[in-house]
Amino acid sequence: MSPPESAILAALSSYRTHIGSCNHDAFEAMIRDMDAADPDDEDLFESDEALEEARVEFTLRLVGDNRETHPRITCPSDVLTYWEDLAPQLALDGASVHHDTSWRDEMRNIYTRGVLRSLNERCTDPVTTWEFPADLAVIMQHVDSPEGPG
Repeated sequence: MSPPESAILAALSSYRTHIGSCNHDAFEAMIRDMDAADPDDEDLFESDEALEEARVEFTLRLVGDNRETHPRITCPSDVLTYWEDLAPQLALDGASVHHDTSWRDEMRNIYTRGVLRSLNERCTDPVTTWEFPADLAVIMQHVDSPEGPG
């Protein structure tokens, strides 16, 4: 028996809060270290601007440099300054949620059909009727995938 939807959503919310907090703490530490870093080799960067550009590129690689964000990340500290806006866009809050609901519905249906088809192909017991797990179906209505170490 599956737990009530309210319990599933409370657990998902708790998970996202925990992962978001862990990621925020990690970015806080990394950005503090980046800002404090002072390259020993004076010839490594042509200018202070080149050093800052390298810091931004590193930050973008951390969050997935192919992602357009709103607001745009123009310096490492933007990740923290705009955390509330950026964390959901970058799945730093523990879940990935695609912006297009039609795409999400289509992918969810494809995934669900694929899971059931595979179960029926691999588990040939004629008495068994496979149903998609109700708790996972609830989660999939709200997020595309959980993200993070948790």
